[in-house]
Amino acid sequence: MKGKYCIFLLFILVALISCNDPKPVTDTLHRAEALMNEAPDSAWTLLNTISPDEMEQNRNRALYALLYTQAQDKTYRDETNDSLISIAVDYYRDTDDVRHKFLSYYYKGRVMMNAGESIKAMLSFLEAENLCEEINDGYLLGLLYTQIGDIYKNHYDYPRSLEMFKKATVCYEQSGKDLHRLYSLVDQASVYKNLDRNEESYRLHQIVLDEGTRKGYRGLTELCLGDLTMLCLKMKKLDEADLFIRELQQHYDISTMSSSFLADVAEIHAIRKEWNLSQEVLQQAWQRAQTENDTIVL
Repeated sequence: MKGKYCIFLLFILVALISCNDPKPVTDTLHRAEALMNEAPDSAWTLLNTISPDEMEQNRNRALYALLYTQAQDKTYRDETNDSLISIAVDYYRDTDDVRHKFLSYYYKGRVMMNAGESIKAMLSFLEAENLCEEINDGYLLGLLYTQIGDIYKNHYDYPRSLEMFKKATVCYEQSGKDLHRLYSLVDQASVYKNLDRNEESYRLHQIVLDEGTRKGYRGLTELCLGDLTMLCLKMKKLDEADLFIRELQQHYDISTMSSSFLADVAEIHAIRKEWNLSQEVLQQAWQRAQTENDTIVL
């Protein structure tokens, strides 16, 4: 009898162990999550030490699916297949884990954006927005409103796009994300330009340029100088456009900028009858367009 009882206990113990993932797997997932925002490359490296076959718990499989997709996005590895992130969505949908549920919908939307499926992306983003009152995280809400604003902008719904970008700006400001706040102001400025509200676009770009320069945000400053150059060309302010170009040429490699920007620079040189410079920059624009798989309208 005693022997049978011991065998029974051993059976229960084995069953319990088999239903749980090894502790190192769970610990690695938690460490990767802790690193995600500040060191996504390190989180990516950690996640790649895990074999999905090691995980038996649905909870860990869902967290792995979410974190892996998040790490891909944050390290600029554009995923277009939603099969992995859907594991997270299906699991967290019926839980009270609001943060992970929000992130699952958000990153499914990001994957759908990469795949060019803007309607499916919007549906996922709207599911995430339904949780906005519960999530209580201004930074995440700012990211979400930025994505929704981009979709509206890409579909030429500029008033709704502007509304979303303004919401994003407020969220970033409340959460102390200064650089994100400034980029969201640039998003607003680009919509004003598309609405032909050029003076408002110019004013916002100038505000961001001044603040970005003062704070040493080089990438943001380069973006603003390029946008202001094209905006001034549109507004027929050639002298100002020329000043912005010279500022860019002094501090940045303009050959790496977009083909449309380079074409505008070539146009300004042509207007000033600087034929050699115009031809040189136009050639750069042509080469850039080929790498972008784009065309230049002359």
